[in-house]
Amino acid sequence: MSENIFELMSGEPSIPLDFISENERNALIPPKFTTSSIEGAYHCALTAFPLPTTIKNPFAVAATGDIHIVADGKGNFSEGSWVHHIAAPGLDLTCKLKMVSGSYSVASDGNGTQRSSWKLIIEASPRGCFQFFSPARPPAVLDSPAIIKDTAGATFYTTSINPFAVLATVCQREPAR
Repeated sequence: MSENIFELMSGEPSIPLDFISENERNALIPPKFTTSSIEGAYHCALTAFPLPTTIKNPFAVAATGDIHIVADGKGNFSEGSWVHHIAAPGLDLTCKLKMVSGSYSVASDGNGTQRSSWKLIIEASPRGCFQFFSPARPPAVLDSPAIIKDTAGATFYTTSINPFAVLATVCQREPAR
């Protein structure tokens, strides 16, 4: 028992390492994340929930999005497209946007930030989209803390809270072509 006191006090595993397998030993090592953990093409599903007017009102889906982005592994998104479907009483719109710029950073614990700017593709979107993504205004910005699911970067999640809604996104790496 006394051989484990130092390990217990320093937060190290207190089980003698010769009694556990190599896989079990590796599981004790915390994962390290880097900006290069996210690299390649991703497909993301976005869901928008308007903030309820009172605490008792439930969150309800008002919009969904289908996003394709390409991460360079160095902190930038090199390209992106977003098909945004807005469904509300008396409203059914599908707006198409392209990424103007995008960046991300990831800390060693897997938490980080993501920021992207989007412009409406006027010729591919109905005029009703102008009230949400006006060509006369600056690009729409998504600004989110990012949480990485795994060290390989195959899945990551983002959540953005703005004055009007909560935007939740799940991104899965697309298979290499």
